[in-house]
Amino acid sequence: MSAKPKYDMFMPEYELIRSRNEILTEEKRQRIYKEIPELKVWNDDMADSTIGYAKARLMGRSDHPIESLDDYMKNMLEERDRLLAEHGYSPDVFEPVYTCKLCKDTGFIGGEPCACLKQRIIDYFYKQSLIKRSLEVENFENFDISFYSDKEFGSYLKTPRKQMEENLEKAKDFVESFDKKSSNLLLRGSSGLGKTYLSNCIAKSVLDKGKTVLYLSSTRLFDEIIPDVMMNKNIHFENADIYDYVYSCELLIIDDFGTEQITKITLPNIFQCINERLVAGLSTVISTNLTLEDIRNTYSERIFSRLIDRYEVLEFYGENIRYKRLSEV
Repeated sequence: MSAKPKYDMFMPEYELIRSRNEILTEEKRQRIYKEIPELKVWNDDMADSTIGYAKARLMGRSDHPIESLDDYMKNMLEERDRLLAEHGYSPDVFEPVYTCKLCKDTGFIGGEPCACLKQRIIDYFYKQSLIKRSLEVENFENFDISFYSDKEFGSYLKTPRKQMEENLEKAKDFVESFDKKSSNLLLRGSSGLGKTYLSNCIAKSVLDKGKTVLYLSSTRLFDEIIPDVMMNKNIHFENADIYDYVYSCELLIIDDFGTEQITKITLPNIFQCINERLVAGLSTVISTNLTLEDIRNTYSERIFSRLIDRYEVLEFYGENIRYKRLSEV
């Protein structure tokens, strides 16, 4: 139905990354050799001896001083590790520098695209640069709970701050257990209470774990991308590629759920998106200004039941935090 990502367009970037890291690896090696001259001698002796041994074997000679290459290598490596330890280095200090240790900067693992390549594709087609700049600020480390009032609010049993402390803890648990289980969050409350900020915190932490994250507004997803592909008519190439990742990225974040147009076509698409990700065991975070009653009245019973039964609901209430933050800038 949709075009497959064109991996070749990203390969020059990976070649550049490998070249840069090879330079960094060599610079590290030379820096250590300068600090420990004996290691340079060790390296040269190792190279000369192993090459000499190989040539002797090829020529059928039996007079080479190395009788067992395995024993020789073992003794030489022990000597190297001893020299490194004397200067406070671990044996793996000469390991190559990699930006992505999973695929070793190739973009693939066993012929399949690595998470780093998948995320590059998502970033390219969705142009997430603005979101990524937000993540530099909006993350768990910068989350300031003091913006939330510790006074009673309306008829709620917990103060806004106490409620937000619990929401924050659940969001951190969501990230902590991301590799172990599939879970979903529904962030519900009025505008300006930190739902998008907390979503960004989650996105940043999941990205830091090397997972693929796709962040879309509900209108972008359900009014543009899915209808464009499902109608299979004049498909915009970006929508076609993003569509694949809606159903395969490890975390999908849908912001402002409830702002999309509700039609006879939209409702089945929303159910399909939510349900297929549940069936596939892929996590989703949805933020909405709608009340639970609004959700029940606006969407089908099937959509409502999936959200209530399979999503953990985090409630947001209190004074508008966005105004408070802006007033302190």
